Amino acid sequence: MELDNPFWHAMIGPQRSIAVGDGLARRYPAHVNAHAAIERPTPQAFAELARLMTPGETVYVFWGAPLTPPAGWARDIVVGILQMVCTERALVGPVEAVQLSDVDIPAMLELAEATRPGPLTAGALAVGRFFGVWEGGRLVAMAGERAHCHGYREISSVCTAADHRGRGLASRLTGKLVRDILEDGETPFLHVAAGNEAAIRTYERLGFEARTHLWVTGLRYEPRAPHEPVDGD
Repeated sequence: MELDNPFWHAMIGPQRSIAVGDGLARRYPAHVNAHAAIERPTPQAFAELARLMTPGETVYVFWGAPLTPPAGWARDIVVGILQMVCTERALVGPVEAVQLSDVDIPAMLELAEATRPGPLTAGALAVGRFFGVWEGGRLVAMAGERAHCHGYREISSVCTAADHRGRGLASRLTGKLVRDILEDGETPFLHVAAGNEAAIRTYERLGFEARTHLWVTGLRYEPRAPHEPVDGD
């Protein structure tokens, strides 16, 4: 199923015009986000991914198990995540949200830096819609879209400023995106850290159900210079 490798199917499908690469590896441009994908974890796929990267750069790859890359790569992180899908309209109240645009990028990056919902870059709007709540000229909550597969759209970057939590802003923004995606004839899905029980319960209340467990591996490309000795030389 496409959701077993969501970024791969996004980048060979609805988001192929954004993606970089061909063959067995794809990635989003670095200014869009730090995600990449491979069809399968083979040496050839890693070799093709390496050609899309610069030395020292890290990308994040989803797979059904932690990835063990070949020589020339290092693993920055390995995190277990739960993938959840929603097939019903979220039963939450309305929210006074506006669709965010390029002029809002500085505020989006500032909120993401303060709340750490996951990596967010200046080109995030290239892959989907973002909605936010502004109060007093300040962006205090937002939620957006990321991977877009055939029939599925991922909800991502859900966050609320610390001094505005407890008001249900993130839940209502998520509910708005759920309704919009369902009205478009597609199914919303998202990813949450497998151990984040509070977030999982919140998404369950919004109508999301667990689909599968995946792993995200942060892969850093560190090619060895031709003259550099290996251990034991």
